[in-house]
Amino acid sequence: MEHLGHKQFFLCGHDRGARVGHALLTIYPSAVSKAILLDICPTLSMFMATDQRLATAYYHCFFLIQPSPFPENMILFNPRLFAEKSLLGLASTSISPFGTEAFAAYFAGLFNPASVYAMCENYRAAATVDLKDLRENISEGRKIEGPLRVLWGKKGVIEECFDAVKDWREVAEERMVDQGSKAVESGHYIPEEEMPEELLVHVKEFLVDG
Repeated sequence: MEHLGHKQFFLCGHDRGARVGHALLTIYPSAVSKAILLDICPTLSMFMATDQRLATAYYHCFFLIQPSPFPENMILFNPRLFAEKSLLGLASTSISPFGTEAFAAYFAGLFNPASVYAMCENYRAAATVDLKDLRENISEGRKIEGPLRVLWGKKGVIEECFDAVKDWREVAEERMVDQGSKAVESGHYIPEEEMPEELLVHVKEFLVDG
């Protein structure tokens, strides 16, 4: 962002993008003026709270962290099955929430060994170096310092298994989690599952006009 001329900016991230956002908010707190994180809880909180419900719904998290090349080979053996079970399996309806072109791009990536390896490495990092960093944040008292709004889907796993506002307040400075944080009428894919208009309202209200 500095290379593009932005020393400070807003951030809105979903799922893995929100996890990257969490790291950015703690490592470079002055870079982000405000942030919206979509349908996740902090990585450490999620691993620590894992029970049968979460492990069943988010089975892919535990599959993808297995040592290479086991998950990569399994995915590449039948990319379509993996896409239908894992990518579409997190939607709140049986109909794909993705546009045709977007889904085709996601699906094509599952045929590319380098893309599949990178995807698995992302999850393996979440279960290793990311957890190490998050534990260090706790021991050294590093927290999110700027205003944060958290949105999650009423029809998704976060609503069923977590107290999202409580979990984010534990990793943020006092009163930094915005009062507008809430569950929205959606599943996991908030930007796609009939929610782009409501999400845009939150972006304008909290980031642009707030």
